[in-house]
Formats: sequence, structure tokens, C-alpha cells
Amino acid sequence: MMAFLKAYVASMRLYYAPVTGLAGWVGVAAYTQLAATGVGRQAVVVALLFATWGVNQIINDWLGLREDRLNAPHRPMVSGALAVKPALAVTVVLLALTCVVAWRLNPWSLLPAVAGIALNVVYEFAKGRPLAGPLVFGVMLVMCPVFGFLACGPWPEGFCPSRIYWSVLLFIAAANAVMTFFTYFKDEAGDRMAGKQTCVVRYGRDASRQIGVALAIGMAVWISGFVWRVNQTPWFVALAMCAAAMQLETAWQFFRDREGRKSVALAGHGFAACLLADALALGLMRPEFALWVGLATVAFCATMFVRHGDSKS
Repeated sequence: MMAFLKAYVASMRLYYAPVTGLAGWVGVAAYTQLAATGVGRQAVVVALLFATWGVNQIINDWLGLREDRLNAPHRPMVSGALAVKPALAVTVVLLALTCVVAWRLNPWSLLPAVAGIALNVVYEFAKGRPLAGPLVFGVMLVMCPVFGFLACGPWPEGFCPSRIYWSVLLFIAAANAVMTFFTYFKDEAGDRMAGKQTCVVRYGRDASRQIGVALAIGMAVWISGFVWRVNQTPWFVALAMCAAAMQLETAWQFFRDREGRKSVALAGHGFAACLLADALALGLMRPEFALWVGLATVAFCATMFVRHGDSKS
């Protein structure tokens, strides 16, 4: 039993949990600006959002077994350390419990919860087409702030989402899509073997590096637009500078890595850029808090990746 639990937790790769956690926290912060909700309720919602990453990774590993035999042979499910059927059974139970809690918090929050689970399945098949995988992943991550908002309580009286709310959701989708695009560089060999026509496989590494630079520059410009048109407080400006710099640094490092020798390590740069972008979205509501949370989560993920990460998992 202990060996199974250890393998299951390792498969969850919880050092990346802030990807869903921070994105969902944006929805929680937005709700607290409009209506009152208890701290305990907020804590439950945020905890669910952080845990969502790990539980869905089990499904991701199961659906991606074919390419992971080359890309990530050390993952517990690939190596045989984690039995497939018991792992899936536990995952189904955990997802069912999540849905029950979502229903108890607010029945409407069940919609983005179920949509997120479904999109995680769709994502594995979307990887077979260039750019479709990142786009589906971005839409999937948008379910996190929507869930965070709805799970905090009933719909705020008289509230109608303005253009800024929709732009924040689009920004979160774009940030996570760009992050996912950069992860495909390290998975090129396995994706090619499995017939997954990602952008890197279909168009080659050189063309994909140029696309990556264009996407990162676009994200940096978008971040600058938030500063120019939405929030110019010192805390937000500092966070925006960190987020934009990380986007550009990630693109530059991938562009320099012509032969793909650093693709695995550089994937961590993409995650850091994504986390800072999610923190920036949170900073639209709580700039000082978002700056420290963003930097702390990046430091946490980097530390955990170095200590527990495995280039083959």
C-alpha cells in the first residue's frame, strides 16, 4: 500500500500544482471583491484547485503511455511502479469526491469542474494536431478561475462580467497555451514515434523556435498593455516586469538551444513564465499579495524540480 501511495503521489508531480492553483485563485480573488465569502470556504476552494493538477496528471499519464515510454520512461505508470487499474480507480474516486464538494459549494461550480476533466481527456487527442494541444490546454486552465469564482458562493447580485474579466480569462488561456507549446520541444522524440503531430514534429525545431519567440513577445506586449491600461501601481508594475522578462528569457533560451540539448531544463523556464503570468492576473485584484505569491511559487517549483524532478519523468 505504501509503495502504491508513494508512486501515486510521485505521478501527481505536485511541484507544478501552482499552475492550476494560481489560475483558480484569480477567480477566488475576483469573487471576494464583489461579495463576502468565508476564509474557510476560500481555503477549501484553493486547496481543490491546487490538488486538481495532480489528480489529472494520472489521467494524462494513462492516456499518454505510448509516447511516455520514450519521453518519460521513469514515470511510475510507465515503469510499472504504479499499477494502472488501481491508480485509475483511486483517481475516479478522487474526482467524484471533488464533484460532490463542488456541488455542495455551489451546484453551478460543477460545470467548470466537469468541463476541466473532459478537456484533460480531449487534450491528449488534440496533441495530434499542431497548436491544437496548447489551445485546448489553455481553455482547460480557464476552467480553474471560473470554478474558483463559482465555488465561492452564489452569483453576486447584479453582477455582469465586464470586458476586463473576459480579457483576464483570455490572458490565462494564452499564458498556459504558450507554456504548453514550449514543453513539446523536450517531447519531440516520443511524440514523433507516437504519431503526435505537434508543432515541433510537424514543422521542425527551427520553425517552432521562431513561433515560440513570436508567442513570447506577444505575451510580453500583452503584459505591458495591462500596465498601461489597467493598473500602474508599483507592486503591479514590478510583477509585470518580472512576468514579461521571464516570457522573453524563456523564448531567448529556447531560440539559442538549436539542437535541443537543454529542452528538458528549459521547460522549467516555461512553467515559471506561466506562473508569473497567472500571478499577474491575480495582481489585477491584489497586486502586492500577487507579487509575493508569484515569486514564492516560482521559487518553490524551481526548488522542488531540482530536488525531486527527473528529466525522464
